Amino acid sequence: RMPWKAGLDLADGGRLQSSQIFTWSTHTILDDQYVIPLAADAPVDVTAIVGCAVLTGAGAVLRAARVQPGQSVAIWGVGGVGLNAVAAARMSGANPIIAVDMDDEKLDLAKRFGATHVINATNQDPTEVIRSLTPGPDGAFGYGGTPIAGVDFAFDVGARPATFLQAFRSTRNSRNAVHGGGTTVVVGVPQAPFELPAIELLMN
Repeated sequence: RMPWKAGLDLADGGRLQSSQIFTWSTHTILDDQYVIPLAADAPVDVTAIVGCAVLTGAGAVLRAARVQPGQSVAIWGVGGVGLNAVAAARMSGANPIIAVDMDDEKLDLAKRFGATHVINATNQDPTEVIRSLTPGPDGAFGYGGTPIAGVDFAFDVGARPATFLQAFRSTRNSRNAVHGGGTTVVVGVPQAPFELPAIELLMN
């Protein structure tokens, strides 16, 4: 019995596909890649508590970006997904871990999850603060004399045009022919079209 329309098809080489997997159904039909065997005595009241926010937030840090110890991270939006990104960055040994949001309660919670710095974007310019917290080597300048600064990885969980540009501009710029820049990772579902400043992408 399923309280939802399954949305299954056999389009991918005959394999059963599903984009709607629910863990509290009494019965479901799904591909074996979604199944994990449990011991017969496993307590069923606590075996289905990992929601998609954990996999999305932590997966962006651990699997997509593969953050390494000592690398710097900034995360825009510290709701459920963002908090799990913060926790995964802490687990990875990232430093600093900078959380950006407009809600002080969420930012306080981000500290408990492992953020080393928090920025309320209603009071401060996140890009300016992050670049001041993450300077590059002394005397290192990028295109046009811009000092090298910024995080190794910027994660935009909010995925709005404004947060995307803040994350992009807070990512470490490059030094031509010496080293590459940082990486901006869009985690959330975009809320509107993004405008990517192509000249900044090319030069920085």
